[in-house]
Amino acid sequence: MAYRGGNGGLVEIEPINREGCDPGLRQRLIVAVQQACSTRSDVRSLVEATRTTLSELVSNVGDHSETDLDGFAALQVYRKRNNLVVTVADSGVGILRKLRPALVAEVPALAEAGNVEILCEAIRRGVSSTGEDGRGMGLKGSAQKAIKFRSTLDIRTERQGVILFPSAGAYEPAKGMLYDNLPYLAGTHMTITFSLAA
Repeated sequence: MAYRGGNGGLVEIEPINREGCDPGLRQRLIVAVQQACSTRSDVRSLVEATRTTLSELVSNVGDHSETDLDGFAALQVYRKRNNLVVTVADSGVGILRKLRPALVAEVPALAEAGNVEILCEAIRRGVSSTGEDGRGMGLKGSAQKAIKFRSTLDIRTERQGVILFPSAGAYEPAKGMLYDNLPYLAGTHMTITFSLAA
C-alpha cells in the first residue's frame, strides 16, 4: 500500500469487515472518483452511479456471502484507457449458488439455463437470493446505473467467469461471455468497468 490515499486515481485494496464495514470505505472510494474525474461535465452522475454500485456490492458481502472472512474492495482509474474499474470480492458461497435457486423458484423454465442467462435474468428482474419482497433491487439498480456508462460486468466465481456487455440499455445473454475451467477461487469477485469516453 504505497500511496495510502495519496494517489487520487487509486484506492489500494481495502478490507470489508462483515461485522461493521469500515464506515469510511465507501467515502474514500467516492472521493477517489471525484478527484480522478473532476474535469468531466458528468462527474456528479458518475459519482452517483459509483456510489450506488459500491453500496450494493459492499453490502452484499455482509448480507449474502455467508463467510466470516473479510471481503475486499478496490478502485482504479485508468486515464489512458479512459475507464474506471471497481472491484468487490468475498470468499463466500458464490453469487450463482444463491441466485440460481431463487430465480428458478420464480421462473421454473430457467432450470436448465446457463450461468450467463441466469445472471442477466436475475439482474433484469431484481431477484433476491433470499426470496424476500423488496430485496434484490439493489443489484438491478446498480446494473442500470452501470449500463448508463457502458460498463462491463465481470463476475468470477469458483471455476467460472462471466463477462456481461451492455447492449440496448441492458445486459443480454447473447452478448455475454463465459470462460470456464479456471483455477478454483472461492466466493464472488465482481468487477465493473465504467467507460469514461465522452
